[in-house]
Amino acid sequence: MRFFKRNKFFMFAVVFVLLLCCFPARPAKAAGLIAPAEGRLRAKIEYDCEDGISQLDDDLITFSANWGTKQEDGWYYYGYPVKSGDSVTFIEGVTFPTTWTEKVQNKDFSIIVTVEAAEVTSTNTINWDGRLKVSIDEYQVDENGIWSAYENDQIITPGQFVSKIVVFTLQQTLVRQTGDNISIFLYGGIFSVSAIGLIYILCHRKKAALGGLKNI
Repeated sequence: MRFFKRNKFFMFAVVFVLLLCCFPARPAKAAGLIAPAEGRLRAKIEYDCEDGISQLDDDLITFSANWGTKQEDGWYYYGYPVKSGDSVTFIEGVTFPTTWTEKVQNKDFSIIVTVEAAEVTSTNTINWDGRLKVSIDEYQVDENGIWSAYENDQIITPGQFVSKIVVFTLQQTLVRQTGDNISIFLYGGIFSVSAIGLIYILCHRKKAALGGLKNI
């Protein structure tokens, strides 16, 4: 007990730090934020449909400008760097086959778009590691030129052009990867030191208790 009486402040500090470590780690301020920044975009299209539906491929898609042709890896690459916070249109619409017949009536299909971004570095190296976030928004334009959120589950007729506008927006603020590493190291170090201190206290407590029994 004498050890605890002499080290009340130390015990309080250990408990406080352990409680602090229960909160989620945040990037260290030393890493800083990158704003504005630039990124490269790439996107791909996949199709999911019920049996009987065919001819769904990228030839039906009306792409926006500045997107290159489909590469061997299945991705389309945007031709220019995109600044954080800026938006880029990927798809402007879809024209469905005129050869569709009543055999595909009441059947469902989906057009699935995936996008990735990579930070543009001073060495022009590109790492598609998923650290840059991109939002995807879908719109449609009516006959009066008014934009609105795209409505799914539409009824499509053969040969119909559907205004399906897919827009990518690069996130506004980016965090350096080193910030996450510093944060993890900082919290891990604090937790380790606190755990060692707590074990030290418990060992002394046990030793003191055994000493008291021997004195009896």
